[in-house]
Amino acid sequence: MSGFTRPLPSPLSSTSSSSAAPTPAYTPAAGSQVPGQSMRRLLPATATSAEMNAASLARNPSPGSATSAARSESPQPSASRKRRQTTTAACGPCRKRKSRCDGRRPSCSACVGRDTNCEYETKVTETHTQALKRKFNELQDRQSVHEEVFNILKGRPEKDALEVLKRIRQGVDPTTIVRHVTCGNVLLQLSLVPEARYRYEFPYKTEMPVFLTRRDNPYLESEMYEYALRTPAEPKQLKFIPTPAREESQSQSPGPDTDADRHLAPYWRPYHAAEIIDPNFDEVRPSRWTQVCTDDGLMRKLMQSYLLYECSWLAPFHKDYFLRDMADERHRFCSAFLVNAVLASGCVYYKDVEYRGEHWNPKFIGYQFLAEARRLFDIESEVERPHILPSDPLGPQKLKEWECHQLTTIQACVLLNLTYNCNGSDAIGWRYTARALDMAREIGLFDGADEYGDRHTQCVRTYTAWAVYLYQGTHRYHCFRAPVIKDPPQSRLPDPNQYPEWYGELWVRYPYGLPRTPTHHALVWKARADLLTICIEYANLAFKESASALVAELPVSQILKFYDRLIRWREELPDPLTPKKIVMPNHLKLHMYYNLILVNILRPVVHDRVDGGDLSPFHWPLLPSHRSSPRDAYLDAKIHFDTALRLYYLRHGFEVPDSFIGQFLSSLTRLTVDAINEDPTSPFVEDWRSTVLLTAKGVYEQSKSVYVMRALLQIQIGLMTPRDVERLKHFARIEKAQEIHAPLEEPIHSNWPTYIVGHEHGAENLTRQLGNLSLGPATSSSSGSRKGRAGSY
Repeated sequence: MSGFTRPLPSPLSSTSSSSAAPTPAYTPAAGSQVPGQSMRRLLPATATSAEMNAASLARNPSPGSATSAARSESPQPSASRKRRQTTTAACGPCRKRKSRCDGRRPSCSACVGRDTNCEYETKVTETHTQALKRKFNELQDRQSVHEEVFNILKGRPEKDALEVLKRIRQGVDPTTIVRHVTCGNVLLQLSLVPEARYRYEFPYKTEMPVFLTRRDNPYLESEMYEYALRTPAEPKQLKFIPTPAREESQSQSPGPDTDADRHLAPYWRPYHAAEIIDPNFDEVRPSRWTQVCTDDGLMRKLMQSYLLYECSWLAPFHKDYFLRDMADERHRFCSAFLVNAVLASGCVYYKDVEYRGEHWNPKFIGYQFLAEARRLFDIESEVERPHILPSDPLGPQKLKEWECHQLTTIQACVLLNLTYNCNGSDAIGWRYTARALDMAREIGLFDGADEYGDRHTQCVRTYTAWAVYLYQGTHRYHCFRAPVIKDPPQSRLPDPNQYPEWYGELWVRYPYGLPRTPTHHALVWKARADLLTICIEYANLAFKESASALVAELPVSQILKFYDRLIRWREELPDPLTPKKIVMPNHLKLHMYYNLILVNILRPVVHDRVDGGDLSPFHWPLLPSHRSSPRDAYLDAKIHFDTALRLYYLRHGFEVPDSFIGQFLSSLTRLTVDAINEDPTSPFVEDWRSTVLLTAKGVYEQSKSVYVMRALLQIQIGLMTPRDVERLKHFARIEKAQEIHAPLEEPIHSNWPTYIVGHEHGAENLTRQLGNLSLGPATSSSSGSRKGRAGSY
């Protein structure tokens, strides 16, 4: 009917008419709503416990159930079967048995079950085909290596072939032999080793000056000079090669290739080709001692550079104890302050450091180490002596730890002063040494060390005491002032021949697998200490404590005593440090220093009093063979000083930074310029000019990494003629004039004189003379008007 709507059955009704067909329940769609009422959404019904048990029984039927019987009659579907695990390659025994292998390593399950040895012919990810290809390639490579060894034996000279055969019989791997040959091993390819024949050449005049080639010049008889002048065409003239095979081989270049390599290597190669060898370097981790850098490899190289170039000449700490405690992370003989000071100094010597020579540049890592060291100085230098109660059982231990702490702080302070010297700020850096001297007095460092417990502490205390005493004395000597500590430490240094382990040794290794070579650190250290003790005693008598002038002219008898002591020091030198055997840079510096001290103490006598009545006739109170006039002794010292410095350059060059070589270069420049001004018509003028160019070249090369040398270079340029300056640009390969004439980026604060000769008249320090310097080249020396009466060379 129109307008009639049949009512829908109620969803709540549970019964219906028996005669009517069942009406399906109406479920509205999601989100829909029945008009007139609000209906909830239907959710799935929760299974009852009975239903769950039935489902479980269906999945896991009991053996006697009907369901189980039915399932046993029908097979399982293939998808439910466990899939077989595939392996890349089976082991050898399973392949022989043609059994299934699960590929487990090191032993598969089948071999474990049969208790057989399981071996695989393939790698983990390889198939058998890939393994066959790999083995084929290895056989080809092995065959090619053996063919190369055979070709070496067939085509090399007999000496090289015998060396290869010797290594084969020693069990050396053929690949190693081929690599040594192809990479230029010194035993097999001497012609590929540039250092074996390399020597530096003098600028302007390549030969040794005539006035130095005297028969009585002991430095021209040295082995180093003979080797330095040797050429590949002179193999039969080698005196120090015991191997007969070398004497027979005239076609090969001379070079070290026998058991004498340890002795010969320093004579054939410059020192900067070597590297320092110390087992402690493999264990030290500098990053645990500094906040500046985390690159242990870089910091190890910085420390190695410092120890290689500076340690054997002037190191305020004992190398062995320092490295050992640093590796073990003990604070007995090592501290963060000392480590940062060593790293700051090492940045001067390591050539691969960026911005080297710009000590003011924050990007320079040496600047960062120095800043960290200064921060630690402010903390460590103010640590007070512990207050120990009589009842405290740990009192002696606390006091000992405090003294060791003070010891490392003293060492680091001296090292900071040395770094400031390189930066041209020794006037500022001296305050660190002054504080170190106060701390040394506080712990009784210069007193005897017998009462200080174990022998290790006694050794380090004595070593440090002498290092501090020698440094402060020579620093004041070069500034023409009396030393602060006038008497040497009470603890004497042991004989290095009897107790070499007390000093330790610095071992170096030259390239191409040569054996390690000793630098004779103990001998150098003791000889230097004896020489500087004489120098400090002279400064005690000659200089005032606060003025750069002589107290009074020393009597001749006093000067003769110092001369006598110096001559005896030279005569008592051990064999490796004699003029005939010296070769290492520090050996040569020792002799340069000795001759320069002779020049200093004899110059007043020669220049001012040689005509006095008390010196005519004059005899030296020495052995008859050493009797000479003061003038002859003075000229001999100048000649020997010049020769030793030239030998240093001839073998080692001037590229490697050296904190002390500048003193020798500037002093020789002054002596030579004075000689030219005193006798401009001498036949030796051209030889003297070559000396001036050599020293200027050395100062220029040092100025690339040592900032104070830039100021010294400008002063030296001021002593040269314009023509000599142009020659210097050519020989030193100076492309830009700004490299030698540019103003300094940072001011110089130095009390060091520009030369350490002529102190009988006083001398201006570097700061004062630099302030009076005209950047234009001068034609004469500032001291040229003072005519000496000793003559020239």
